[in-house]
Amino acid sequence: MQLQNTCSERTCDHAVWADCCLGLVGSAVLCGSILLYITALRSVPAAVAGSYFNLIPVFGVGLAYLFLGETLTPTQWLGAATILLSVFELVRLTAKGPALTVSMP
Repeated sequence: MQLQNTCSERTCDHAVWADCCLGLVGSAVLCGSILLYITALRSVPAAVAGSYFNLIPVFGVGLAYLFLGETLTPTQWLGAATILLSVFELVRLTAKGPALTVSMP
């Protein structure tokens, strides 16, 4: 028994081309985000720049809500609000400067 290929050569070529394009776009976005992060480290403290990593899930859920029609449970809304408030507070407190200064002899 011989299995037939369900896609023509042309269709498979387009699928491979699309996969390559998506891989290149994903790599470009990743490289761009790393470059932006390194650039941000030049102008803000590492604690502030690092705190923005906590926003990645919030943006992921927010974009899924907007573009994919995902629904969020009250617990998920509460989690997103907690993350947003904690990052905001961390950035606000860090912007005021260090609370304690230690002088070395």
